Amino acid sequence: PQPVRVVASWRDSILGLYRRRTIESWAIALDDGTLRIPASFIAKAIASQKEVQIELAGKSFDFDPLESGAKAWTDKIAIPDSLAVSRWSRANMSTAFDQAAVFLIINPELREPIALNSTRVAVNPEIGLDIAPGVAIPSELSGSPVISAATGKLYGLLIDTDTGWHIAKL
Repeated sequence: PQPVRVVASWRDSILGLYRRRTIESWAIALDDGTLRIPASFIAKAIASQKEVQIELAGKSFDFDPLESGAKAWTDKIAIPDSLAVSRWSRANMSTAFDQAAVFLIINPELREPIALNSTRVAVNPEIGLDIAPGVAIPSELSGSPVISAATGKLYGLLIDTDTGWHIAKL
């Protein structure tokens, strides 16, 4: 899958001086016309309580969450039809966990994905999978898609929470 960089921005005032605030994350566009993104990204954008713009593939559009808060860990944003981004087929998604699996964290900035052996993850019914605390993952990878090395199917998104790194089911 081709992850896309998403930027949310809004105007904020500090002591009467206005400036543009932004947050960034990786996300995955699906063939159902939605962008799947970590819920923490949506929560930060909503918390601003300002008019939020989303920038995706060099185009800006108004923030319009489809299911904000519907799932605890991932959310959806509608992708304008006119926006040309690579979209992942929903037929190539799976939430089946295999104890012998190797997951690949798609690193958008490198050619090779990061391999993650299933012995380094534990099932978490609420989120999907917890990643062992000793696994070093750069914070810039939040929102990156995670696929099964054996099947090539998309399992979920890499998310960072107060309790550590997780792979959130879509």
